[in-house]
Amino acid sequence: MLVSGNDPEDGSLPLTPLRVITILGMASVQVTVVCVGRLVAMVRRGTVFSPAAFRSVDDVI
Repeated sequence: MLVSGNDPEDGSLPLTPLRVITILGMASVQVTVVCVGRLVAMVRRGTVFSPAAFRSVDDVI
């Protein structure tokens, strides 16, 4: 059982920073996927150069 928050293999790597980095990385990937989906929909509608499209691009960057 892992009580101390350390890696059970060698006991030297705290898992909390790794978990935070993983969660933030997953959230940024999800935001990027949503923004790219919006941009693809705008390309299909022909409104890719609208102000809303530039907001989506800014969100990805």
